[in-house]
Amino acid sequence: MSALFGLIGDRLRRPDVVQFAGMMVMMPLMFVSSAFAPIETMPGWMQAMATVNPVAHATDALRGHVLGTATAGDTAAALVAAIGLWAVVTAVPVLIRLLRSARPAERRTRPAHPATGGAGRVWCVPSWSGGGHSSRPYPGGEG
Repeated sequence: MSALFGLIGDRLRRPDVVQFAGMMVMMPLMFVSSAFAPIETMPGWMQAMATVNPVAHATDALRGHVLGTATAGDTAAALVAAIGLWAVVTAVPVLIRLLRSARPAERRTRPAHPATGGAGRVWCVPSWSGGGHSSRPYPGGEG
């Protein structure tokens, strides 16, 4: 779960937005798990979602360990679900980056600014001689 929240935080950057987005992800995972009610009492579609929910597996394993009824299968299911979620959360950004880098380079470049005659960015500075701005090429070139 921390890898998922790390990915959300990396994308959104603002702490208040990250907290809100994290709750939007976490609440459905909590409610569609065995944390509040047994999976057997849920409707069929919710049972199907709860069986693949990593929070449900972690809750079952933790509850079993606290009560002394844990089995190796409960612990293994929780670990496999956590590793599976981690693999998906880390693999998806890597695949997206690989797909983006496979695009032709001419599609990724910025168009040249017309004021520079193809030199890239334009640097607008105040004109001390009569107000307004003068446009000249950015000192760093394409940067």
